[in-house]
Amino acid sequence: MEDGVTISVCLTMSGKGRVQESVAAFEALRYERVKAAQKTGEETRDTWHNANWAKAKKDPETMKLKRPAWLLNFDAEKYAEENYAATVALIADMTEARKYNLRAASDSLST
Repeated sequence: MEDGVTISVCLTMSGKGRVQESVAAFEALRYERVKAAQKTGEETRDTWHNANWAKAKKDPETMKLKRPAWLLNFDAEKYAEENYAATVALIADMTEARKYNLRAASDSLST
């Protein structure tokens, strides 16, 4: 759901003429959150696959699926709207820096 909402916001804010920009912004806006969410899944898997069943019988809460507030209480639309412009600007700065570094490397090879 969050991905769908975020890409929708990005495409709306960029307009039809800047689809590549919106996709790059979408990836940048989503990457760290998705990575963190996936990590919670790995931790849950590890907890369940390496369960101490005697302990779990005494304290069932140790086996309970964790549902952290940061994961559940998130407004993806608001986040994308509030951070789209800054994300696009950062991507543009990084792109310019890469171009500059490539030119500098090329210049140093030709001299």
